[in-house]
Amino acid sequence: MLSLFKVVPLLLLAVGNWVDASPSPKPPARFGKSTPIPNQYIVQYHDHVNSAVRLNHLSEFRLRTAASRSPKFRGVTKGFSIGSFAGFHGELSPADVKQLKGSKLVKSVQQDAIIRVASPVFYNRNLARDSNITSNPRPVWSAGLNNLHTVETPGSWGQGRISHRNLEPKNFVYETDPTIVYIIDSGIRTTHSEFLGSSPSNPSPRAVTGFNFAPPNSDSPSEGSSDGLGHGTHVAGIVGGLTYGIAPQAHLIALKIFNGRGEGTWSGVLSAIEWAVNHTNSYNLRGKTVINMSLGSDDIFQPVNDAVSQAVTQHGITVVVAAGNSDLDTGNTTPGSCPDAISVGSSNEFDERSNFSNWGPATALFAPGEGITSAMNTGDEDTASLTGTSMSAPHVAGLAAYFMGLYGRHTPLQMRQRILGYATPGKLTGDLKGSPNLIAFNGNPEEL
Repeated sequence: MLSLFKVVPLLLLAVGNWVDASPSPKPPARFGKSTPIPNQYIVQYHDHVNSAVRLNHLSEFRLRTAASRSPKFRGVTKGFSIGSFAGFHGELSPADVKQLKGSKLVKSVQQDAIIRVASPVFYNRNLARDSNITSNPRPVWSAGLNNLHTVETPGSWGQGRISHRNLEPKNFVYETDPTIVYIIDSGIRTTHSEFLGSSPSNPSPRAVTGFNFAPPNSDSPSEGSSDGLGHGTHVAGIVGGLTYGIAPQAHLIALKIFNGRGEGTWSGVLSAIEWAVNHTNSYNLRGKTVINMSLGSDDIFQPVNDAVSQAVTQHGITVVVAAGNSDLDTGNTTPGSCPDAISVGSSNEFDERSNFSNWGPATALFAPGEGITSAMNTGDEDTASLTGTSMSAPHVAGLAAYFMGLYGRHTPLQMRQRILGYATPGKLTGDLKGSPNLIAFNGNPEEL
């Protein structure tokens, strides 16, 4: 069994484009719609169907369809069980699909889909570092009253923004205590210096790989569980990097669903959610873990929304998701439309809704998302600035981890109430299109 800390974007919401440190970063890629995979399906049972009935149905289905099995139609390939969400993935013939859709036990049969990073960043790894990939010195922090730590020159402007009610001042104020965040993304460069222990006396790595659910990368067959894209490392750095993180002592577990080409599947997302649920339950971590999902699509894939809801309501995991970069209603996206997730839109350095950010009542709040600096996968000291709601979500996932470390276990509802209750109201300007006027805030006691 994996030990607790040794295990510790479909268009990706925002791999974004490389940006300068200029005030007008390039816009990130849009969500787009997922691409169905021929002959591959996700079958979901009705919530009321118990495990014994499901197993019996599966056995009978396998027996009835055994004669039609072939390399093209391999049948059931993996199962899912997340609270009352249960089902399986299969490579199925048209006859199989018709039979399953006719079963009173089956809630839905939906085609699995490829989810891709839009405009993925394929850079030459042999290029010398430039202004977009840099090695930055660590800021000096000091301990103040009430065990507060103050970073006078934060690694990212987003850290300063969530520490204050107003745009000024810009220092980052926080308290420390570790918790666990699952990063469902492209993996994490776990050896990056951002993910070392929080002090010279505690140098143990805080980022580990939990499992690799990504499809093979035809361009790099040896990629394995490493981060071949950089998006996951960047997101993890915003959550818990020593210099750039909102929760600098968080333990980070990579659940890889995107390969270095920026390709993943909905079934991979479901497997990652299930892994996080099982890990949380195995170590009695209910109320102490967070999932960050900086991924999504501009359509509704209900099995994923249902699985997220079960992780939240039945297993006590706070789930934070990116709202999306298409300037559309978050309520028409997955997983942004899931009412049990905390969907995060993007704001800029001027407290404006980013013009690319999705919006609407399904968006819970906004957090910094333009020109955000964090760790990169190209080297153990490398950083980059990226833009998108993929950068906004980990600000809030980091807040959730920070609040758990500070105040102890939270149910997801308690965490949602704390995050929204602390959020700064009325500061966003521009057309919010029905979105709540809330900017994430870390509860800095000097400004409460």
